Amino acid sequence: MKEREINGVKVKTWPLTDVQGGLYKVFAHYASIQEMNLGVGFYFKMDMNEELMRQSMREAIEYMEALNVRFGQDENGEMYQYINPEPWNEEMPLLDLSDMSEESAKKYLTDITSEPIEYLHKNMTIVRLVRLCDGFSGVYINFNHMLADGYSINMFMTYLAAIYFSYVSGKTLLLPKKSDYIKMIEKELLYNGSDREKADQEFWNSTLREGEPLYTHPTVRPGNAWEKQQKEQGENKTRYLINNISPKASIDSEVIGGERAEKLVDRIAENKVSENALATLALRSTLSLLNHRQTDIAARVIVNRRGTINERYSGGNRMTFLTWRSDIQDNMPVREALQEMLDSQKKIFRHADYNSMKRLAERGQFFGNPPKATYESVTFTYQPNTVQLDPRLPEMKAVWYSNSSTSNICYLTLEHLLGKKDYVFIYERRVEEMNEEEMHFFTELMMECMESAMAHLDGTVGEVLDEVQARHPELSPEPAFSV
Repeated sequence: MKEREINGVKVKTWPLTDVQGGLYKVFAHYASIQEMNLGVGFYFKMDMNEELMRQSMREAIEYMEALNVRFGQDENGEMYQYINPEPWNEEMPLLDLSDMSEESAKKYLTDITSEPIEYLHKNMTIVRLVRLCDGFSGVYINFNHMLADGYSINMFMTYLAAIYFSYVSGKTLLLPKKSDYIKMIEKELLYNGSDREKADQEFWNSTLREGEPLYTHPTVRPGNAWEKQQKEQGENKTRYLINNISPKASIDSEVIGGERAEKLVDRIAENKVSENALATLALRSTLSLLNHRQTDIAARVIVNRRGTINERYSGGNRMTFLTWRSDIQDNMPVREALQEMLDSQKKIFRHADYNSMKRLAERGQFFGNPPKATYESVTFTYQPNTVQLDPRLPEMKAVWYSNSSTSNICYLTLEHLLGKKDYVFIYERRVEEMNEEEMHFFTELMMECMESAMAHLDGTVGEVLDEVQARHPELSPEPAFSV
């Protein structure tokens, strides 16, 4: 902690955490400030009381103090952060989009989310009240990714809804304790140079000694980035992809519901199968099918480190991404493969505090990678619980808006619709490498792999892959090239 004078007021300041510093480097590398924008719409089918919503928003941000954090930069160019000494009291104008179609309103708010926001000593939490067509109204919030991740956004939305509807109903509100963002930041900073960091570094070094991973692509389009690179390299083919794909991005959601989703969810529950393990097995099975039945699969998995009570309620960004790799042969029993999914993740989750960007740099140096080399095409997170609200509340919907730029080729989040068994696949994707049709195909393969695995619980992984592949002749079992 260092005390600085800012605008004539002495304030306590702290360095960025490893997570924040990593995100800052990513956006600086891709030269798109808006990549830090997380645009989220939270809407209810109701006649919104605008002034009560504004009051509720101010109280919710006071409750989660990370959203009133600001950034500065010292004389050496190093970023620091501090909590604005003044209460958050920004304007919250109304955007009346009720005359627009749902698609036009989404484009309008996507354009807003794609606008760069100034960083130094500026408000990072942008709020608009919104009226949409079909009777929906609520709020659009542009969160800064260095100050919020999916977990803290869901927590904040729960606070906001609880506060607003308590005012509307005239009932007393009881929320858990107020967040302690600074306590979480100080704990993060103590990790650097600690014995835990040294132990984590040794673990990740040991994974490098297991051998070089192999890139697998999320599409089968002829001439995709991976196939193009391999053909151009001839005999000097590499196991990594040089990610020169345009960062132009889109966020899209696909919902798989009805009897199909209900049957799958019920079967998972009846057989006491971990849905996280099943989803991860489906991910690696899908990448295997899209890459000529490759068995060595690498992906990134997102871990939200919220193991303590304070970490759950502190807000901020505790997200880290981990390289997850598995090599499963066709003759492995499905039940054994499901356990392997859990065991392999638990092993790396124990070392999730290590600096993700530092880890990638060390891996690149170990394998002699050039800049922008990657072994993972998909970043994946499974979220079993989204925002939990009283079922007596009006119908709700949440919408994520793209900032039009991403460092991921495909970032897939799998969750369930609020209060329903429907599956929601949320894609942030580079549009020049994964188009809508390819996104739909990826979703279908994921669903079929989950369904087939549940149908063959006493069978093998090969039987699952054979069954799914038989339905899709475009999934060639033989590679057009070899690495």
